[in-house]
Amino acid sequence: MTSDPIDMRNAPLIRVEQLVVSPSFKDDLKGILIPKGYVDARIEKLAAEISETPVKGDLLAICVLNGAMHFYDKLIGQIAQPVEVDTIRLGSYRGTSSTGLIREYPFDYGKCQGRDVLVVEDIIDTGRTLEKLVGKIRAENPLSLRVACLLDKPERRDPTVTLKPDHVGFVIPDLFVVGYGLDFNNRYRGLAHIAVLQDQLTRHNPKSE
Repeated sequence: MTSDPIDMRNAPLIRVEQLVVSPSFKDDLKGILIPKGYVDARIEKLAAEISETPVKGDLLAICVLNGAMHFYDKLIGQIAQPVEVDTIRLGSYRGTSSTGLIREYPFDYGKCQGRDVLVVEDIIDTGRTLEKLVGKIRAENPLSLRVACLLDKPERRDPTVTLKPDHVGFVIPDLFVVGYGLDFNNRYRGLAHIAVLQDQLTRHNPKSE
């Protein structure tokens, strides 16, 4: 049985000076939304829940690059089942906004046929990219297909998207977050916590939708 995600939409931001943050990041952050220890504990719980579902052979765990790498490594390292690791690269972000255009790189979807598949994503925003990916995997007739995501931003969901993830770490407000593998223009992935950027950093980036 899966647990409800932890809802952080009304949580106050933690001041940057209250936690250890790299000096190169401090001035760029409005505050910390989810501290590293809290994230780690929630991932441990998700791994335990995923491990409760029996699989046939090795679980095929597909990491959506690049954002999910940190979450993926933490998660599969605690799943109490044999896991086959794999990665796929998709992209739809420019600056702080989803462009609606999905860039796809080569991937052998045929390997999902007859397998228990787990797709691991960092954050679900509009949901369009993930829904397209899941549809392609489902077309290969996997034995089972589940989606695990660290963060869910339901206020941003495209109303045409019907996909619902199976394992969710946190529900977050409609703010642009970085850290724990998530980036802004390829920066801040190494930040230990999940934090909110200062408004002035995101304000001048073009939005296409």
